Amino acid sequence: MQQLRFQGKTLFVKFMFFSLFFVIVSSLAFAQQKLPKIQYDTVKLKAGDLIVIGNRTAFIRFDTVIFIPDTSFYKIKRAENRPVNRQDSFYASLRKKAYQTRVSKELYDLVFVSSASVHLPDTTNAFRSEYPFLEFSGKTIRSVLIRKLDVFGEFIADTGFVARSSLEKFGNNIHIKTKDYVIRNNLLFKANDTINPYTIADNERLLRQLPFIEDAKIFVLPNLKDTSLVDVMVVTKDVWSLAFDAKFFGIERSKMSIYDVNLFGQGQYLRHTFNNNFRKKNSFLYEEGLYRVENILGSFITGYLRYSDKDNKKQYSVDLSRTFLTPATKYAGGMDFSKNELTKSVLMSNKGDTAYYKVRYDSLDIWAGRAFVLKSGDIFKNRLRLVIAARYINKRYFKRPPVYASSDENYYNRNMILGSLALISQDFYTGNLIYNFGRTEDIPYGNLFAVSVGRNIDDYNKQLYAGFKLGKAFFDDASGYYNATANIGGYLNNTALNNGVLKLDMDYFTNLYSSDFTRIKFRHFATINYMIGIKQPEDAYIRFTGLDGIRGFSKDSLQGKHRLSVNLESVAFTPLEVVGFHFSVFGFMDMGWIGTNSKFILSQPMYTGLGCGIRIRNENLIFKTFQIRFAWYPKAAYSSSHSVLLISGEESYRFDNMNYTGPEIVKFE
Repeated sequence: MQQLRFQGKTLFVKFMFFSLFFVIVSSLAFAQQKLPKIQYDTVKLKAGDLIVIGNRTAFIRFDTVIFIPDTSFYKIKRAENRPVNRQDSFYASLRKKAYQTRVSKELYDLVFVSSASVHLPDTTNAFRSEYPFLEFSGKTIRSVLIRKLDVFGEFIADTGFVARSSLEKFGNNIHIKTKDYVIRNNLLFKANDTINPYTIADNERLLRQLPFIEDAKIFVLPNLKDTSLVDVMVVTKDVWSLAFDAKFFGIERSKMSIYDVNLFGQGQYLRHTFNNNFRKKNSFLYEEGLYRVENILGSFITGYLRYSDKDNKKQYSVDLSRTFLTPATKYAGGMDFSKNELTKSVLMSNKGDTAYYKVRYDSLDIWAGRAFVLKSGDIFKNRLRLVIAARYINKRYFKRPPVYASSDENYYNRNMILGSLALISQDFYTGNLIYNFGRTEDIPYGNLFAVSVGRNIDDYNKQLYAGFKLGKAFFDDASGYYNATANIGGYLNNTALNNGVLKLDMDYFTNLYSSDFTRIKFRHFATINYMIGIKQPEDAYIRFTGLDGIRGFSKDSLQGKHRLSVNLESVAFTPLEVVGFHFSVFGFMDMGWIGTNSKFILSQPMYTGLGCGIRIRNENLIFKTFQIRFAWYPKAAYSSSHSVLLISGEESYRFDNMNYTGPEIVKFE
């Protein structure tokens, strides 16, 4: 068994750990910088006006009202004072000709959306989410109004626009909007409550996190007769809830999912997934079914029912969970129960043959936590809270391969009890054009320190477990956003650490910027992931995965107990819009090292991936981001070819590594 050596070559492990720790701690002094208070200007525009926001110009076709952050530069050219220029004459002439026939009229309305730039503001700097509501703090809510926008044609930033083409109108007519009671059940306030800026900002974020909501905005409207009263308007815009997702794995296999994220407007999710092998007869198989209900009976509990039969594993599961939704949430918890069946291949070391075993087991995971709000200190200044939580894990096998003291512990019957204490300070910025194409994105910042301890009892061991997690996320005005976490955990046996894991992660992206010569916006991203196993069993390995390695790569023979990956990407958000679809172009370079934990990680073989691609996204639709990616792999040892063209869907990234979901075990995977 290979063991971690804490001298000589593995000095790099200590260096990375303490370097990351230094970055996290030293950043506390300047991370919480005050930003200017953001307010919104209400701008009334008439048909024929031109409005310039930053370096974007929009022609207004109808009388409307828009809301613009007072941090944005804008200028209005009124229709009555503006001479007609050549560009306007060209579009007016083109529109006149196109409207002569029905077909050309529909094509014009679909392709030319001259004021789209008004609806997708591209903020260079994010701002703190509570700032727009600070001036209303302490005032009484007289009424809560709800306005639900159409999927197509209307925009959160400009509610005066409507669907123009027949296709848009048809889509709006057949779409079932989210029911009022679903939205009200997801509100943290009601009439006669007093305004808390943090509560309103948190509620905006919660609404935007719902899978069936594209964007949401809460407006606080002052009462001119009684300045102690305000009205609150909640404006939401659904996504088009029906969708499908298709993946093609070369010319042999495909996978397709059909789903509805807002079944009958009730906020319920239903998905069916199918798998097909074109080279085999009768190979069209049902792979997965998922039913999810958000916020059951207004409790903010999410429930799942899932069936899956994939990767040689069949599973039935039920899950109930309630997270710490906001820093003010007191109680959270969850329960996950599953029944599992699979076939496991085991290499018989004494014969060199492979044996196959039927495996069947049940798994139960329960946790609960209580949060206490504390007074803020100098380091944890943003809504500091103490969280006390407990967790129980049970895994019981009915069929399994032969097990013994030095075998893979994944096949042990297990009972585990964990407790944890965590200090969390978290708040949010809002921005856009980060991982999405214009919708509002909520970016966490703050600090996290957690300690988990517990006792594990399995077939052969009674061990204590201990784990630590340290996290820091912040914006630097000059350079961008940083998010770093450090995890270490393992089992204590006679004061020695066994089955241990050290895991370091860092995510970074720059501010959004552009040149004076183009309307294209640029942002750069970097991700570093490092993991090392400490006295892991001989048959326990880690591999490169899609999130912790080289994108587009798959090779089980590349495995080890020590892994480092560096992912770099540059994205250009183009102003091109066709029928609501927006386009971005990206280039990337991935580097990875993997091997034994007894050697310096950079002395291990390096594998790389280089490539570029296009991402296409319509924020009105629930479809995944459509991606066309070309990658080149200089070392074809781990790939069937040096270059790969991939056409697939891509999940939208969500910032979740600052969320706390109770005691956790650092997994070696």
